[in-house]
Amino acid sequence: MKPILMIHEMNEAMFDLPLENYILTFDDGLVTPLKYIDELIKLDTLKIFFISTNIVCPEEIEQDMSFTVCKEAHINAACGDYSNYLKWSQIKMLNTFHNFEIGGHGHNHLKLWETKGLRERFTLINQDCKKMFSEFKRHNIKIDSYCFPYNYRDELCSGIVKKNGVTEIYDGSRKAIEDLI
Repeated sequence: MKPILMIHEMNEAMFDLPLENYILTFDDGLVTPLKYIDELIKLDTLKIFFISTNIVCPEEIEQDMSFTVCKEAHINAACGDYSNYLKWSQIKMLNTFHNFEIGGHGHNHLKLWETKGLRERFTLINQDCKKMFSEFKRHNIKIDSYCFPYNYRDELCSGIVKKNGVTEIYDGSRKAIEDLI
């Protein structure tokens, strides 16, 4: 199996790397990879886009295709600006390409380490996963992969997503693309 690369922000310089030697994972559903869709399609390797289903750009909003740091995009979304993220129509389109896959990244991109107790964490994760799976189902997308938000591995979450049919789980064990540049 190929090593796995974690990509948040995408830029042209990344195509100087031997990307076809890796499984490429794109966290958070940022829109910028669409700028490079032709180059990505040409790469003969698996590409997984991890989507937080509550952080999707409305269809009627014009998107910001400029390079945006992931943290900044999250701050913008918290203020109601989702223009740095993919739209459902784009997510569905990506899911039709050869070697492209859509994966789950939670509904609200939770910071699970902030939960106090086991019961609170279970309730929060269960509700978040239920919403995530419901949104994917509503948009006719079946997911087989899940990536922990912030790469914070949580065994309760693993159990819940596996119970819902997820077979591949990703976390911080992936190599960050910045380590190759």
